[in-house]
Amino acid sequence: MAIDVSGVTVKLEARDVLHGWRHVFPGFFTGVVAAVLVFDLTRKSSFDHIQHWRQQVHEHAGEDVDLILVGNKVDLAKSRAIDHETANSLAQTIGAMYVECSVARKINVDLVFTLLAGKMAARVPVQPEEPVLSGFEPFGKDTCYIF
Repeated sequence: MAIDVSGVTVKLEARDVLHGWRHVFPGFFTGVVAAVLVFDLTRKSSFDHIQHWRQQVHEHAGEDVDLILVGNKVDLAKSRAIDHETANSLAQTIGAMYVECSVARKINVDLVFTLLAGKMAARVPVQPEEPVLSGFEPFGKDTCYIF
C-alpha cells in the first residue's frame, strides 16, 4: 500500500507478527521507522502485552522508531476491558500516539494508516529544488559557468 503525504510517497507494509513472524524479527525490522502496536480493547491480556511488543520493536529496530498505539474493537463498547484514559496513559508513557478503531466496522482504520504515513513522511529530508535559470543554454561539458 502506498500513500501520498505532501508530495512524499510512503510505502506501508502490514504484518501480523504475532502469528508466525517471531523467527524473522531481526530481518523484518531492518529499516523500520514507524510501527503500529495493536491491542484488543475487549481483552486486558492483549493490552498487557503492549510493553513486550514495544520492547521487541525497540530491540530489533532501535529506539528511534515512531509508535502508534491502536485499541481495536471500539465498536464493542459493552465488552470493553480497557478504558480510553488507561490506554492513552500507556501511549504517553511509551511515546506513542493513541487511536481507537474498529477493523470490523471500518472505524478510524484509514486514520491509523494516514497517521503512520505522516510520521514516516516527516522523516524524509526535504531536498532543495534545483534552481531554474531562465534562458540558460548549456555550452558543453567543458564550459565553466560563473554566476
